[in-house]
Amino acid sequence: MQDGVLVSTPVYQVKDKDKVYRYNALDGRQLMSMSEDTIKMLALAQYRGKGNIQSSELITTLPQEVQNLTAPLWQMVFDDEFDTHFYLDPNTGAVLRVRTDTWRLFDFMWMLHIMDYKDRSNFNSPLLIGFSASALLFTLTGIVLLYHRFKPRRRRSIFKRGAY
Repeated sequence: MQDGVLVSTPVYQVKDKDKVYRYNALDGRQLMSMSEDTIKMLALAQYRGKGNIQSSELITTLPQEVQNLTAPLWQMVFDDEFDTHFYLDPNTGAVLRVRTDTWRLFDFMWMLHIMDYKDRSNFNSPLLIGFSASALLFTLTGIVLLYHRFKPRRRRSIFKRGAY
């Protein structure tokens, strides 16, 4: 159980497996699912930018940028210079993810870095493992060649042992 405040009303959140129930902390009544207006108000209360909500939608098919969350989610799109998207839990109104153009650029660079062009989450992709193994092989052979190039050479003695 977790307590919080929802639009100046104290609220208890009770988690039961995958579902969250909300109760009014003053009278104990169970609160029903949130309306779109309540979700918008919660999103605006947590937004620190200069834009307003451009669109809001209860989505059941999740975009790539929040693929690891469970549907449904409220998506709030703000009309600011960063193309900010909020993804909110429809039961609690909590902002689960914030995505901006800066985050999308980071995610693209992360995809290139880990060479996972599908999900962008598996840094143990076969392509990356192959390149890493070949880099290790080239490094080790380079060290062996470097040793052979600069290894100390024995000087031949002009005097043979036992000659005197």
